Formats: sequence, structure tokens, C-alpha cells
Amino acid sequence: GLGDVYKRQLQDTQVVITFYVDLSDATVTIASEENNQEMEERTISFIDSAPEVFNISGYSKGTYIITITTPRGTYLSGLFRIE
Repeated sequence: GLGDVYKRQLQDTQVVITFYVDLSDATVTIASEENNQEMEERTISFIDSAPEVFNISGYSKGTYIITITTPRGTYLSGLFRIE
């Protein structure tokens, strides 16, 4: 499944996503868990394990949901917290 082929890292003011298989036209959405406000959405292709970096330095304290959706509609989501 998707969870076996990706890594999410939280580094200071960045969320870094790396897929270890090629994945075209995936949509990555970051939203606040508290009010479901969408913070960012990108459609990207992961090729040759190149990481995708999201700058979260402007985000408020709280919990956020990150969701990766494939063109087929399968998705993977997880949480990260800023304290």
C-alpha cells in the first residue's frame, strides 16, 4: 500500500515527503484538523525519490492533517502537530 512506499519527515519549519516509487499527479493537501481550513494543496509527481518540501513556518500551533491522493482516488493521510 501507499504507506509502504513513502516517508514523511517533520524538520523544524518543513514537512518533507519522499516516495520510493514513481507516482504521477498525486494531490497533497495540508489542512487544519481544528477547523478543516486548507493550508496548502499541490498536485505533484514523485519521480526518482525526489523529496517534496512544504514550508510550514507560517502555520499556527495545532494539529494538521496531510493527505496524499492518487489519480485513482486511493489516499493516505496522517497527522502532525505544531506546539
